[in-house]
Amino acid sequence: MLVDISQLNFSLCPCWYAEERLNDIVGSAYYVAPEVLHRSYSVEADIWSIGVITYILLCGSRPFWARTESGIFRTVLRADPNFDDLPWPSVSPEGKDFVKRLLNKDYRKRMTAAQALSKFSHQFRLVWPLLYDAWYFLLIIMKFSMWYVASKNNTLTLL
Repeated sequence: MLVDISQLNFSLCPCWYAEERLNDIVGSAYYVAPEVLHRSYSVEADIWSIGVITYILLCGSRPFWARTESGIFRTVLRADPNFDDLPWPSVSPEGKDFVKRLLNKDYRKRMTAAQALSKFSHQFRLVWPLLYDAWYFLLIIMKFSMWYVASKNNTLTLL
């Protein structure tokens, strides 16, 4: 699988202190995490976005949909993704659990990037090699965009 990247937009990716919570509503409506809409978020919001992308890669549709941006926001806050319709019955229980843990509305209970990568590497690499490659690529992009945080001594640290 070859991916040609001609431009990446990191303009929404500031450096911040690890304990700092952000409060601006930014990003694309379909990928926005509930805590972003509540105006108090950190790197856990990226895991939510990866969950949305993983959901789309597995079933071909968005987990949250509405005709308007405000409708999408309401759906993100109130609805749960559908795991009953096709093709979800043919997805393994581990696959469904993986996506559900990425899309946990409570960011404190959501999988961390390290947990997700470890779980995904061990369970799915041989089963879904193309999905693994796409998902791993997205994690690399996240590392270079949102996970650089400024420490108190003004040096950059990769979380």
